Amino acid sequence: MDTSKKVWVYDETDKLTKSIMVHLELRYNAKQINAFPNFLEQLKTETPEVLVIYFDYQNQNFLKLMQTNYFKDKNIPLIVVSEIDDIDLIQFMYGLGVIDYQVYPFNVNLLLSKISLVLNNNLKFISRQKSQLEQRLQNLDLTFKESKILKLFMDAQDYKIHRDTLVNEIWGEMVVHFKTLDVHLYNLRRKIQKAELEIRSEGAGYFTLVVAAKEQKTSTADTSVFATA
Repeated sequence: MDTSKKVWVYDETDKLTKSIMVHLELRYNAKQINAFPNFLEQLKTETPEVLVIYFDYQNQNFLKLMQTNYFKDKNIPLIVVSEIDDIDLIQFMYGLGVIDYQVYPFNVNLLLSKISLVLNNNLKFISRQKSQLEQRLQNLDLTFKESKILKLFMDAQDYKIHRDTLVNEIWGEMVVHFKTLDVHLYNLRRKIQKAELEIRSEGAGYFTLVVAAKEQKTSTADTSVFATA
């Protein structure tokens, strides 16, 4: 529980806020916003660390806002809850950079866990917008395999992927030394520091691509990357 963490809930229907606000207010600095003009006004002076929105087809103003550079540049982790269980809309939302899409009626504990994961691990939102990604990664001089590994991270849910998946996707049925992947990750980690990104070992064989913390930006050698996850 950290009441300093800012979590906003944007919901014009109260369907989401009735279920979740009491839990959020006990844990975080939670704010409920139920009108688009109010949301824009709040956004001028504050930025939430997580934004949860209840979306329906009436939220066209918010949908347009999500596609603007003004909103993208704020890099706000966004979780969508909606009654619309439509594959095209869900894929469209993920394409805009939404980190999770939950269909209403939703599981409260699952949503709280997702919010906690983002906040407690200090994961910052990495935009999936192609232009922003290219801007971050330009001039990194990646090898073919490094580029492929990075793309696998970007395509993975929550930018998290298991080492077995990486090995299978990169080398297929070829037998490689168990440290081969670690060597590639080590080299890739050093290069993407210039783009303020890092690959973090989460344990149990999982790695996550995250925005580097400010205090880690000048870090160079990281001997921990060779630890078997």
